[in-house]
Amino acid sequence: MTRPKRKVADGLETFDMKVIDKKGKINTNFQHVVAFSEEISRIRSGWDEKPGEDPKGLLLFSGDAFSPSVESMLTNGRNMLHLMNELAPDASVPGNHEFDKWVVSNITEQTTSPGRGKQLKGLREYIVFERTGLRIGVIGLVSADSWKKTNSKVQSGLKILDMLETCKDLAPRLRKSKEEKGEACDLIFALTHALQVHTEDIELAQSVGAYPADHAAFLDHEYGVDVLLGGHDHQYFSAKGITRIGEPLKDEIPASDKDNGVLVLKSGYDFYDLSKIEIEVGENPQATHRKKVIKSVTAARHRVPDFIPGGDSIAADILHRSPIARVLKRQFDDEVLGGLDKPVATMGDEIDLNSVVIRQQEMPIGNWIADALLEWHLNHLTKEEKEAGYPKVSIINAGGIRGDGKLGPGEILARDIIQLLPFYTLLSSLRVTGKDLKVVLNAMLKGTRNPDGTFGGSGNFPVVGGMRVTWSSKQPEENRVLRISIPEGDNEKPLNLDDPNVYVDVLTNEYLLKSKDVFGLIKPVENLTACEELPMYQILLNYINDLQSAKGYDFEDLEQLARDYPQLNEGESEGEPSHAEAKIGDGDIMRLIKNFIAWFSVRSGETIPYLLIPTERDGRMKDADGS
Repeated sequence: MTRPKRKVADGLETFDMKVIDKKGKINTNFQHVVAFSEEISRIRSGWDEKPGEDPKGLLLFSGDAFSPSVESMLTNGRNMLHLMNELAPDASVPGNHEFDKWVVSNITEQTTSPGRGKQLKGLREYIVFERTGLRIGVIGLVSADSWKKTNSKVQSGLKILDMLETCKDLAPRLRKSKEEKGEACDLIFALTHALQVHTEDIELAQSVGAYPADHAAFLDHEYGVDVLLGGHDHQYFSAKGITRIGEPLKDEIPASDKDNGVLVLKSGYDFYDLSKIEIEVGENPQATHRKKVIKSVTAARHRVPDFIPGGDSIAADILHRSPIARVLKRQFDDEVLGGLDKPVATMGDEIDLNSVVIRQQEMPIGNWIADALLEWHLNHLTKEEKEAGYPKVSIINAGGIRGDGKLGPGEILARDIIQLLPFYTLLSSLRVTGKDLKVVLNAMLKGTRNPDGTFGGSGNFPVVGGMRVTWSSKQPEENRVLRISIPEGDNEKPLNLDDPNVYVDVLTNEYLLKSKDVFGLIKPVENLTACEELPMYQILLNYINDLQSAKGYDFEDLEQLARDYPQLNEGESEGEPSHAEAKIGDGDIMRLIKNFIAWFSVRSGETIPYLLIPTERDGRMKDADGS
């Protein structure tokens, strides 16, 4: 729920990206959520429903309720349970960020035998409603793109079925009469969590005949699906078969050339957009299967802050009487604030934080963050993605890392981690050539030397993981990168930056990806975005949460521990024999054991992970002509 405040500049919406201030305080303005709830109540009150009669409307939700937001991260989604219970949608489909007790038709438990598999416990394959004398079947569909962006650890135990095949399986079961052991549905709605910009919804709509009855492509002899109502894109879209009424705002997703008049509507995200849809139903008694048809669909887009009384803020009396406002205030005070001050890790060392220096040169805290984000990403790739065979690196900008002073020693709180990465900036991955990787890094290294020759800085200074970059601050800005190499065990493999067939998979943030002066300078070979479509602070907290505690190690792990955390065995211990050559290759094994025992002692009896953050730079961003 806590998202950046929207701004409008040059007719385009942008975000005030910071979600937590220097003191670790979260933005607590929930007015847009309250306004959203109030608008739902206003629309429902216009349905003129009378006791004893069938309800006249449906409230449908198309996924991604439990993540990502600061509050959901701190409460494990409990805050959204309160909110969704108050909004009380009739049916919802899971998004790629959650699976809960909602309608999902094409996700089942993974089994060794062929076929559909078991329906997930607590999830419905479909649901049937009685509305205004009509029986309406609602199915939930998760697309291939959405599934790709689901946590790979979740995917391993589940099986996704093709959306079209699922529709072909369910539509007859829903439309057939009770005598035929069907559900006798007059209409079928599909709630989808699919990608419109890649036309997943449009292609499905065309295949299942989701058209108005007077459309040339409408086929009444097929069971089909009548209308698709979707989510996932985070942008508003109405297909050409939908008639917009009221004062329609411009859709964020442009019209598709493939859209030949299908009935598809996608209603934005984050409780900023709400669509009031009116469906005109006609009779088609001669049809084989679709005896009730959709004659037209009209939609009015309701949008925060457009429907907030007074324009900019909600009146005090509305806030006072709104049940949603009370729920949000209660859960914020009771759960979110406590979550901010919850210890998430401990540290033994003191780490310098300096938001000025990190814009000028490599810093240990930046190296740790880049490595942590990359490691979490790699741990959540599918087996196929891991075996793609291309080097995998991370690049974020130094300006996205904030904080001055020290981190540690002792307990690290959730607010400390969020303050390190306080901006709501999602991560994405893409495949680029080695030559284009050099272009990107050169662009990020602009401004690192002042006109008078002194060392300057830039918010775009690259913070990298999975690679080592040698560059020169004295070279022209467009040619500062001298060498890029990929670590391989104890060695490094230089990238041939002139070979167009050298590819690298890059994990980066949305800020850099959308910057015309950084990734906008190149054309990616492929967009790979998977489950990392989360803000950086959430992934960093997820990484910490996933770490093994010291109890998970034993002395047989010392060699790997030494390789992973070289700071444990830096230097030599005077007067003590060194046996490192036998197992580790360098360093002092006795020193390593002492550090490990000290580490283990500190961790004894605790359940939160111990962070081993390097205290020194490792030279991964080395200026050949500077510091």
